[in-house]
Amino acid sequence: MVAEDTRWDDLMRWKAGKFLNIPVLGMKFVQSEYPTLRIGTDIYLNENGYIEPYQKTLPGRNRVFNDRQYLFPIPLEDLLLNPNLKPQNPGWPDK
Repeated sequence: MVAEDTRWDDLMRWKAGKFLNIPVLGMKFVQSEYPTLRIGTDIYLNENGYIEPYQKTLPGRNRVFNDRQYLFPIPLEDLLLNPNLKPQNPGWPDK
């Protein structure tokens, strides 16, 4: 089921968002096998020599999952239109 766009839904259903905090790493890089690649320009490695494929594309490099992400926010327009709705989902602003 790789690349079938179901991982997020599975992690939310299982309340396993903490797994998103684990850094994504590739294989151990051996420079002699790829002599034309330049470390820090063509490929990015962590301190142990493993490929970090998202080092330059993810802001801050560290993903942090917040428990509020288990629930989507109730749209503010809906809260304003229907006073019978309960307060906003935990962690989301209600105004």
